[in-house]
Amino acid sequence: AVAGTKLACYREPPSRIFTLDEVRADHGDETWVVLSDTRGVYNMTPFLDAHAGGPDRIRMVNGQDLAAFWKVYSDIHDRPHIRDLLEEYRIGSLSEEDTAKIKAETRFGDAYVNEPTRARATDYRIPSRKPWNSEPRLELLWENYFTPNDLFFIRNHNPVPDIDGDEWELEIDGNPAAGIKGRTFTLKQLKEEFPKHEVVSSLQCAGNRQEDFVSDGRPLYVAPHWRNGAIGNAKWGGVRVRDILRACGMDVDGIVLGHKSLN
Repeated sequence: AVAGTKLACYREPPSRIFTLDEVRADHGDETWVVLSDTRGVYNMTPFLDAHAGGPDRIRMVNGQDLAAFWKVYSDIHDRPHIRDLLEEYRIGSLSEEDTAKIKAETRFGDAYVNEPTRARATDYRIPSRKPWNSEPRLELLWENYFTPNDLFFIRNHNPVPDIDGDEWELEIDGNPAAGIKGRTFTLKQLKEEFPKHEVVSSLQCAGNRQEDFVSDGRPLYVAPHWRNGAIGNAKWGGVRVRDILRACGMDVDGIVLGHKSLN
């Protein structure tokens, strides 16, 4: 396949024609999906555990048109080598009539409509927008010892959560064996009742520079396609976990000093 083309070059697809009822039938633990623009029927079960986004992301498309989901994640999934991989799981096709029906009936809402505005988007290289993943241009990255917040690389797997600080809570489950009593803390409590601790540290995505591995015949299947900007240095501040656990009754000092064991 040629990069940038809409459709990859497929092997001859299986000749069986399925009905829509057959596709949507109960197949037990198997996951069947359709891609309307190829009319293909695919049994994705063997691939579930290999999917970088987890098996549930494919299971939620079971009995539906994959194209509707790809419209949201087009810059991640709808690529020639992904389509080539998909064809390995093809088990047949739908009729034109049933293909039109499943395409019309499959609905998938866009969870990214309320994403925050990125004021410095032009200073980023953006491998994907849904979810948003971005890395700063190198000439900007080394301008500051501390990477500015609005320039720091962003790695998302899902939409940015819409959090109301007045309603947000941290819930600690009780664990008698560890001496932990269950408690709930509001954001206001965390800010006012615990000391703020700061640490200067560099942070790098484990996939930084992964595009270096891309070559002819060796495409990159995972996302995002980082080059070399998924790294930054910052002063991180917040409440220490040990302080929260101590407030819940855990003898953190005794454990650290070896005076108490969790066994």
